[in-house]
Amino acid sequence: MVETDSSGVARGYLANEASFAIVKDIESRNLIVPVVGDFAGPKTLRAIGTYLKDHSAIVSAFYLSNVEQYLYAQGKWMAFCRNVSTLPLESSSLFIRASAGRGLGFGVGFVTTLRQHLE
Repeated sequence: MVETDSSGVARGYLANEASFAIVKDIESRNLIVPVVGDFAGPKTLRAIGTYLKDHSAIVSAFYLSNVEQYLYAQGKWMAFCRNVSTLPLESSSLFIRASAGRGLGFGVGFVTTLRQHLE
């Protein structure tokens, strides 16, 4: 939360009142849903997908933070990709990812990576 970009500008949602207000508004309308669970397991993402489909909703944005590095390191990447493929997505759905630029699929377009693994 205290890191800055390469220009020294704080970009976190707590960096200023305007940024905080945007996130607070989105969250107050239940448009941000924090999820804790095993993203490669048989329940978490699939249950979310079922719920969203039952309510005619789609995933517009999915913030992964650094979850991918753990899934990949634990050999769970393919299970995660299969689970993500069950989510209701559109071409405009956005996956927000941490990028360390270290290979192993990190820093590569997620949708491209997902399609490559599922084909």
